[in-house]
Amino acid sequence: MYRDSILIFMFLSVGCFGSIQNGSYSENYYAQIGVAYRSNFIGVTDHVLFSKYRYILNREEESSRLIYLETAWKDRPVFSDEIEMDITAARTRIILKAEVRPTGLYKISFHAENKFQHKINKEWQRGPISAELRQSLDKIVGDFRHEFKLLY
Repeated sequence: MYRDSILIFMFLSVGCFGSIQNGSYSENYYAQIGVAYRSNFIGVTDHVLFSKYRYILNREEESSRLIYLETAWKDRPVFSDEIEMDITAARTRIILKAEVRPTGLYKISFHAENKFQHKINKEWQRGPISAELRQSLDKIVGDFRHEFKLLY
């Protein structure tokens, strides 16, 4: 009986893990957005992320190999697919990483994280990227890609 319970639990866990990996909800959002020289990366980021989308820079680190930019958590409207999950408030944070290549260009990646409050538990907790949030983030990534294409 105990062994059967463990086997059933393992089967369900593997099934749930597979659906999370292959489904529309995952904990993080990641995209490659292009390549740019340092000055262009900073300029495009200022235009797209800070001016257009009104994110605020929270942390910046730079070494000879990497530029790391992290925004503050930004309150945003709750999407309809999140409302269906009983989410009552949401925040997003964006992280940009620019890694230098031998050519002097930086390879730029875009990461996003999500926090939410649930109607039962009002404490902020990290949560999945819903399909509608993913679409919203895809638009920001698209704006970055468009700007970098104009430059290169």
